[in-house]
Amino acid sequence: MRYDDPTMHDSPPPPGPTNPYAAPETPADKASVVETAAHDLTRDEVRAFVGRESSYYWRSWQRAAAGSLRAGFSWPGFFLSFAWMFYRKMYREALIGFGILFGLGIVEGLVESATGTNLNALSRAENVVIAVTIGMLGNGLYLRRARRVIADARAQEPDSERREALLRARGGISWLGLVIAFALLVGWSAAWSVLATMAPG
Repeated sequence: MRYDDPTMHDSPPPPGPTNPYAAPETPADKASVVETAAHDLTRDEVRAFVGRESSYYWRSWQRAAAGSLRAGFSWPGFFLSFAWMFYRKMYREALIGFGILFGLGIVEGLVESATGTNLNALSRAENVVIAVTIGMLGNGLYLRRARRVIADARAQEPDSERREALLRARGGISWLGLVIAFALLVGWSAAWSVLATMAPG
């Protein structure tokens, strides 16, 4: 005997939980998707976060694979390195880079002091490697920061206008950061010169 329960007929599954960080839904046509979403970020959010150069970063970030730090080559990152990071308010990333540079400098100083070997050529090579690395990964690191800041802004401010104002305050550029970066570089160069004069031989 077959029991036909009408409540057991196939039916669409209930909708899943809403993702509060998801970008607003857009029409399914390709052109619309390209114009409105890049890695779950809307163009208005990117414009508010980045500022004047938003079109360049919008295009670069669209080309990046999900989860990848490769988002095009950053020429400002290549030429200005940590100064560019401070300028774009990537303070954590810049300080990590400075920490690595400082550690390498200490090791090189100890090696020079112990062996009397001149490592200036190695230092120049390290500077080139750092510049190329930041050039290759800079846009991706900036995208990662944008996603983090925009996600926080979405959670804190549901109103789109106030959220964009919050993104403009937390994003954009920092001339003070640029000054601090150059001050750190000058201080590091001066400290390195003092260590070099104290080295034996």
